[in-house]
Amino acid sequence: MTETLTVPLTPEAAKRLRELAAEQGETVEAVAGQVLEDAAADMMGSMGDDEELRRRIDEYRRTGESVSAEDVHAWLSSLDRS
Repeated sequence: MTETLTVPLTPEAAKRLRELAAEQGETVEAVAGQVLEDAAADMMGSMGDDEELRRRIDEYRRTGESVSAEDVHAWLSSLDRS
């Protein structure tokens, strides 16, 4: 089953989709659908496990413990030893 959506695109994005479709021998609609599915899956994957996220939020609410941006930056800087 499919659902039809209307998505406004910039002329450049539409051109890239047409070029991809031509290269792949697919319709623009098929390529656009696959691009959107892949992007949505990537975005969902980058959010991580919902249970783990809830656990971490609950822990923060319970303890109030956090790490400042400055501490994170300092830690990341300490890893760059090139």
